[in-house]
Formats: sequence, C-alpha cells, structure tokens
Amino acid sequence: MSSAPAAQPSQEYLPDQAAKVDHFERRDFARRLADTIVKRRQEECLTVSIVGSWGSGKSTVLDMMTEELDTRTADEGTCLLVNFNPWKYSGQDTLLYHLFEAMVKRIDPDLKVLTTWQNMKRNASKARKWLSAGGGAMSHAYMPGSGGVTSGLLNAILPEEFKAHVDELKVQTADHLKGSNLRMVVLLDDVDRLEAEEILLLFRSLKLVADLPNTTFVIAMDEDHVSQIICRQLDGRPETGRKYLEKIINVRLKLPIIPPEVLEEYALEKLFKVWKDSSSAILPEDSSRVRSIFSRLHAPFVRTPRTVKAIANAFQFALGMLVDELHPGDVLLLEATRLLHPQLYEKIPEVIPTLPTSDGFEIFDTLEDRHEPRHQAWEILAGCLTEEVRAYKTSIQDALEVWFPQLGSIITYDAEYIRRRQFICSPDYFWRYFSMGIQKKDVHDARVRGWCALAEREPAKADASLTEHLSKPYARVFLKKVKNFCETDWTARQAVILSLVRVTSQKPAFQQSEDWRPSFWRTSAELAAEWVRTLTKEDRVMAALELVKRTEDVDWNMTLGDYLRNDDSIYNFKQLGQSPGKLDEEMAEQSLAAYENGKIPESNVMICFRVWCLYRHLSAVKKRLEELAKQEPIVALHLVTGPCTFSRSVQGTGWQWEGMKELTKVEHVIPRAILKIKLQEALPEPRPANLGRNAPDSEIHTLQEVGWLCLDTIAEAEKLEAAGAIGPFPVHSQRARDADSGEAEGVEYLEGAQDGTPPEDGRGPA
Repeated sequence: MSSAPAAQPSQEYLPDQAAKVDHFERRDFARRLADTIVKRRQEECLTVSIVGSWGSGKSTVLDMMTEELDTRTADEGTCLLVNFNPWKYSGQDTLLYHLFEAMVKRIDPDLKVLTTWQNMKRNASKARKWLSAGGGAMSHAYMPGSGGVTSGLLNAILPEEFKAHVDELKVQTADHLKGSNLRMVVLLDDVDRLEAEEILLLFRSLKLVADLPNTTFVIAMDEDHVSQIICRQLDGRPETGRKYLEKIINVRLKLPIIPPEVLEEYALEKLFKVWKDSSSAILPEDSSRVRSIFSRLHAPFVRTPRTVKAIANAFQFALGMLVDELHPGDVLLLEATRLLHPQLYEKIPEVIPTLPTSDGFEIFDTLEDRHEPRHQAWEILAGCLTEEVRAYKTSIQDALEVWFPQLGSIITYDAEYIRRRQFICSPDYFWRYFSMGIQKKDVHDARVRGWCALAEREPAKADASLTEHLSKPYARVFLKKVKNFCETDWTARQAVILSLVRVTSQKPAFQQSEDWRPSFWRTSAELAAEWVRTLTKEDRVMAALELVKRTEDVDWNMTLGDYLRNDDSIYNFKQLGQSPGKLDEEMAEQSLAAYENGKIPESNVMICFRVWCLYRHLSAVKKRLEELAKQEPIVALHLVTGPCTFSRSVQGTGWQWEGMKELTKVEHVIPRAILKIKLQEALPEPRPANLGRNAPDSEIHTLQEVGWLCLDTIAEAEKLEAAGAIGPFPVHSQRARDADSGEAEGVEYLEGAQDGTPPEDGRGPA
C-alpha cells in the first residue's frame, strides 16, 4: 500500500521586515521628507514622528528615507545618517549608551570623544540606577520645552560622575556639529515593539539629547499605542500620555493611507504567488471564485501590509500540512478567516455539517421560517460577528453562500465536481480543512492516484492492492475517489476499470458485507460503462462483451448492462427487425446459468434485469426456461414480470400488471397449466387482503402481488374461455412459431413484449 505523502519542503516565508518594493507609491513621500530635513537651515534640534498603525509600512518608509539620505551623503557629504533600532537592545539598561554610540561613531570614529564614551560604559550600573529610580521624579518634575533638559534638573537627578560624562559627550558632539556643515538625521524604528518600561526609557533618553544642534530625530511609531503605554506608566489618565508626546514631538506626520482597492490587490498578488509557488497553475475559474469570496469576506478587514504577510505565511504553512489533499484556494480563504474572523472560524465547523446538501439543486420555500436549517445557521454565524464586522453583514453573507452553497436559498452545485476539486463545501473534504489530517474513514488522494498508476503498470499488484484497500474502513471513499480520478481522463483509465472488474469477480478474495457489495457493483459498473462509452461505436460492443466475460459475478454484469441500456450501439432493441446481438446472447446465457446454479436474485432490480435479458434472447433459452420453471417455482414467478413495466418511486420499486396482455406474453414462455401450478407453489398464503382483483393498470406492485394478479388473470381467462366468450390466446402465431424454431429473420425477443423498450419506464433498473 502506498504511504501517505510527505509534505513538500517549506518555501521562504514573508519576513516581518520592510518591503523592498514600493507597492503603495510612498517613495515620493519619503523623498520629500528627506529633502525637507536636509535643506532645513535652523540649528535647533527637531523631532519628527511618522504615525501609523502597527504593520502599516512605517519601516518601509524609513528604509526609503535611508536610501534617499544615503544618496545625499555620497553626493554632497552634508548628511550624517544614523539608523537606530531600540528593539535590538530591548531589556537592556544601556539603551541610552547605544544611542550615543551610534551617533558618535557616525560623526567620527577617531574622535577623542570616544574615550569619554568608554568611561560612560564603565558607569552603566550608575546610569541604570538613575534611569530607574529617578523615573518618578522625572515624570512629575520635568515639563521641558523643545530645547531639552535644564541644567538644574540635570544636576538634581544625575549622579555627579555620570553627569560629567554626559555633559562632556554632549558638548563635544555639539561642538563638532556646530563647527561643520553637517546635519545629523537619526531614524528610530520599531518603537511599538518595546515593553512599557523600555518605551518610557527611550523617550527619557531622547530628552537628554534633544538639544543637540543640526540634529533631526525621525521616530516611526503607532502613536495611540505608545501614548496608552506612557499613560499607564505615569498616572493612568489618557491625556497624560498624549501631552507627554507633544512635549517631545515637534512635527507629527501621518503615514500616507493606502487606498482599499490597492491594498486588496496587493494582498491577492502576495497570496496568489504563494499558491503558484506551491502548486500548478491557477485555473481561471479558481482565481475568479477566490477573488469573489476574498473581496467580500476579507478585503474590508485587511488594513495593513503586515496583515497580508501574516495571512500569506499562515497560508503557506497550511499548504504544507496536506500537500495535494486540499484545494489551495479554500486553504487560503480559511486561513484568512482564522486570522481576520476567529469567532466565525470557530463556528463554521459547528454549522456547515448540519446543513442539507444536494447533488443538483434544492429550493427552500420557507426562508423566513425560524426552524428552517439555513435560517438557524445564519443566526449562529451572524451572532459571532463583531460590531465592526456586522456593518458588512450582507457582503459577508453573499461570500459565504458562494463558499458554502448549502447556505444559500438555492443549492446549485454539482456534488461530483466539488468533490473532484477538493472544495471545502464537499462533505468528503470538509473536516480535512479543520483537522489537517486524514481520518480513518478517509483516504489520502495520493494513495488513490498511486493505485491508479499501479493499475496501468502492474495489473497483478494492483488487484492485490485494491483488494486490501477495499477491506479498509475507507473503502467507500476510495471507490468514490477512483471514480473522480477516472472522470478526469476516461481514455487513460482502461487498466483501472479492468482491475475493478477482476477484483469484483474474485469473491473468495473479496469479502464484504452484503449491504456493501451492491454499492461496489454500482460504482465499478458505472465506471466501466463510462469507459465503454468513450470508445468508438464499432468497439463498444466488443469492449462490453469482454467485460462481462471477464467476471464471474452475474449481478455485476446486470448492473453494467443497466448503465449501458440506453446506448443503441450496444443494445439494439429500439431498431425493430434486428436480432439480438452478441452481448444480448452472453447476458441471457449468464442470467439463465445463474438461475440453473441456484443463484436466485433477491432485489427487484436484479430480478427485473435478469428476466429482461432472458426475454431479449428468448428463442435460444425458451426450452431451458420452461424446464427450469417446472423445477423451481420461484423462477416461474420471476418470469411473470418479464412483460411488465418496471418502475421506481420514492416508495420503492415494483411492476405494473395490465392483465391479458401480460398473460399472453408470459404463456409464450411457460404453458398456462405449468404456470398456474408453479405460481400457486411459489406464492405464500394467504393472498394479501388489500390486493384488489381489479387493480388499476398504473398501480405499482410487489413481486408476490404480480404473481397473485397473474393468477387472477388466468382464472378470468379460463372463465371466459369456458363461457365461449373468447378463444384460446393466440400465443402460437406464425411469428412466435418461427421464433421458437429460430427461423425468423430479424426477430425481436418477443412479439410486443415491452414494445422493444428497456425493462422500466424509460430509466431501467438502478
């Protein structure tokens, strides 16, 4: 047996870093900001904030500014750029030192001030005590202007040794900047990622250097988030955090907003790239379906590029869990639902499996009925939506009805198609998406494909493997998937069909419960019939004949014949005057041999088809049938149904008995005297009380009821003959005698029997 497929090696995930490509036309913004900073003539220190929500692209803008400023440094030599990421020093007490170090090294690595810097680092422990213990005093005593810390406050808070080092460092740095034509630009990123204490520590550090001349600090941050953290660290009042930032930030710039349609297209581009990289080309219908659902269900809630990266990474990871076992488009949609609508994600597996499904379509007439399953489903799903999401309730409902057709008022999907495509709305695949595994009664699609390939290479091994597969709990699902596999390319599946046929005939090797076997017959016979119909008209009869000769299972052959019944090139009963062909002969012979060997069919469908095959080739088997009926009364009862119309309904299957016309045809097979005796032996007493002797011709009857009605018709015929009202039935006409002797040219199976149509009301046995 093939082993479960191994997951493909994971590809590179989208890093949580600034983008290298300008997807949102923000480079002009970064260029203008860089120009404004470099061309500024005032010496006073300036602090600029670029404000945007978490993941909105602030780091990308800073990277673009870096490129612009680097260019000016190389061309003009007037800009000193410092990129400082405080998050890299998260949790350390020396954040201030690292900030100074980055600035000093950028000015001149050989400057004497570095000696002072080394002395400061040795006093790190004292600085830590100042920065932590002095927090309360700083927060309440400090209300500086934009110029920085006053010398009095500095003397009150800083330890004397540390103050001397800071003063010396600041003086030397300020002198160097004043005496040159240089402007220092310090870009600070990832402020949002710091812990609460670290955010406050960073801004306190900025206060100490906020009076350096010719210096501009650019801070990218989520202002609301930072303000709330400062508020909680100080007195808990919302306005405190905001005012604290206002005292430090001189210029506040809002990050340019990304138009929703641009962000949606960016998201689909990234997600579809993951899809393409992990599988084959995306079909146009798949792209259209996923775009339609994503636009209505997810796009309104994708607010930042970072959200797109999170969905893309989750999508890529999920694809590796069950390679080729799920539809990638549905994996994409489900992962987006999990991240954007977590409560909806939790409710989907509770609701969807409870809804009715249909192979065709179903219309609910009472959509407003609160007890109707669809209405109840929407009540549950709508109840888990947040207040923000409910504003989009209509578009979300439309999207979910496309994604899960069983939620719609009209179910209009092909069950075989959605199963073949591995859609999440297929009951055969639904739980895979949530369990990320294959359950006991399910089977890897890869195993099915592997077996089909084996059938084409090594038939003997394929037969043994199929027998094993069909002994497993997933046998039904395995057959269903073999059928789906074959439907994609009938011409290349002959080996698969023949293996199914061979295993069907190997009864000792293939043991299954009786209630399961008919399901196997139908599936394998349907596949065989579909394959036969792909052949040319000249080859169909020979292919069907080869199939029925290969198997020892007459019931399977009858089922195959049922699926081929409407093919005129195989069964020629619609062409009056033609004799039955070779397939008719083989089917009739097999049916009679089964009766002779004591294999009596039990289901109405099998009785119908076996008897029909005998009537189709009556001239060759009539004498053997008459002898068999004398020995086995049940055979006589079965033969009575031959001329009858076989019908199916929601109540079950059965036959219509019209009286004299049917009796005439039956007596052509079995003489009346023998028929009467054998029916009396075969039928159980007493006669059904509710069976009328003058039942309507259109009424559907059971096998026993048809036997009793036949006896009624015999009694009526005998009474009329005794009274001289009618003569003996003309069952031995010249045409019939010719049929008995086999001398008639172009004789059908029986004059007038079924009028040359299949043994059912145009449909045949199922």
